[in-house]
Amino acid sequence: MLSKAELIADEVDLLEDRIGGLLLERGGFTLTALGETLREGVRGGVAGIGAAIAECRVAARRTGGRLRIGYVASIGGDFAANLASEFERRNPGCRVSLTPTRIGTGSTGRELLAEDDLDLVLHWSPGRDGQALALPGLSVGPVIREVQRAVVVPAGHPLARRTSISVEDLADFEVIDPGKALNPLARDLWTPSVTPSGRRVRLTEDDLTDLVGRRSIGAEDVLALVARGYGVHLTVASVLDRYPFPGLTLVPVTDLPPMVVVPVWRAAGETHLIRAFVASLSVA
Repeated sequence: MLSKAELIADEVDLLEDRIGGLLLERGGFTLTALGETLREGVRGGVAGIGAAIAECRVAARRTGGRLRIGYVASIGGDFAANLASEFERRNPGCRVSLTPTRIGTGSTGRELLAEDDLDLVLHWSPGRDGQALALPGLSVGPVIREVQRAVVVPAGHPLARRTSISVEDLADFEVIDPGKALNPLARDLWTPSVTPSGRRVRLTEDDLTDLVGRRSIGAEDVLALVARGYGVHLTVASVLDRYPFPGLTLVPVTDLPPMVVVPVWRAAGETHLIRAFVASLSVA
């Protein structure tokens, strides 16, 4: 049997479908601007309900236009497409264009967002929240996905025989440096430089940017480095599902917080479409 909260949520969903826009902020019971408009109309009695719904439908259609969303390719095009489709369904006047991007290895918002012509990017953030991406001039939205951390190693590597490892085990091997230009918090959360007991993790002398030869890096670039013996790499447990690579294997890391996906956008470029999209997100 559905709970009272679930019944209310279903009724709200039906009403939002009828209006064509969000009445409640996702993840809570705070009214959106459309919700406030409908509430004011309902206060006018039964006669005002129809007029309020009509007014909301007109307002929802004004929340139109195109939202240009990028997503780090290793997050998955299917995941990004599902979010975009749901947003368009709830906002019939909106259209979303999707662009796969590579991981930015710098410490500026422009490098993080990867493309100047994008309104918002779905990005990996280490450390269970989006704080690693909280750079000047950027806004970071809610966590919408969590993925377990893992280390990718060649099939013949000593760690490949393990069912799981801890950060402590990494001290015995060379680990690829994710990027010297990353902000310190993001770099240490992505690949810790010290184990819990205080042992130093041996990072490669050259970081990903130097090893690959460019600042924009894709998952295939990193996997190729591991396969060629440059070092092991701390990544996400889903990477080989997205990018099968014979000869490599993943080993879960049990004591690292999950990698999460968060939306990131320029604070100065925030629009009503960005706000509406972020409000529509929920953890997957």
